[in-house]
Amino acid sequence: MKRVILPLLYLWSVGACSGGSPAEPGEGQQSPNLHQTAGGCACAAGPGGATEISLECFCAEFPGACPSYDEAKQWSHPGVEHWGGCFDESRWWVTEQTGCGKLVVAMAPGLGGWAYTYDETTHELIGAQISNDVPFGSCEMGVYSAGDSSRCDNGTVCSLCDDSGSTCAPACSLELMSETWGVPRYDDEISGYDCGLPEPGQALPELRTGCGRAKVVTALGTNTYSADTHELLAVENDGAECRGSWGDPGASCADETSCSLCDNSPNRCPR
Repeated sequence: MKRVILPLLYLWSVGACSGGSPAEPGEGQQSPNLHQTAGGCACAAGPGGATEISLECFCAEFPGACPSYDEAKQWSHPGVEHWGGCFDESRWWVTEQTGCGKLVVAMAPGLGGWAYTYDETTHELIGAQISNDVPFGSCEMGVYSAGDSSRCDNGTVCSLCDDSGSTCAPACSLELMSETWGVPRYDDEISGYDCGLPEPGQALPELRTGCGRAKVVTALGTNTYSADTHELLAVENDGAECRGSWGDPGASCADETSCSLCDNSPNRCPR
């Protein structure tokens, strides 16, 4: 899926904080790397990266960016004047996830944007996160997280861009990954790599087969396919999303054989 720069320009005109509580008088001016926002919060200047702050500070420093549950869901509707929403043909651009006792309304899952976490019973706002490809705010950060914004890998994710309410998928499923991130294809992965000399400790791309599965192993992670149909079964990597595991890779196989995916390797996999 194409990476986008999300429309957060209106946030750049207000401050952003990076402390759990307002700063004491004079605090935030003791070091050139510390800043104090108009809301009285101390923060360390970027560039880029992420910072965690209190929900109280987040709401004070980003006026209008702490919506109620109903307001956040309303932002997905076409024609609503707010940054981000269902403004293109993708029915997965804005989603709601249930699970872990939370309701998470998010724009552009997997790409950044905004996400608001509510208590599933009371609908009270308990966490928030905004992000952008370009650093913003007084801290010049790319991501601001507040309160309980931890991810949940359980439950169901539904599109809020589909008025029927029937476009849903289990969290951390390949179906959801396909809609929000995009998934790899077997034929593309084994087409070959122009491999140079590996760095120390770096494994070169290879294909491992056995037990009815074909695993493409690269520095980015392991993608598991059916050996017969080449259907994608699992994606494993170091990503924070779903703890880096999508789908079901199956049990370990003791009878795997391997070949290289490097075009200049003598052990090149047959094509």
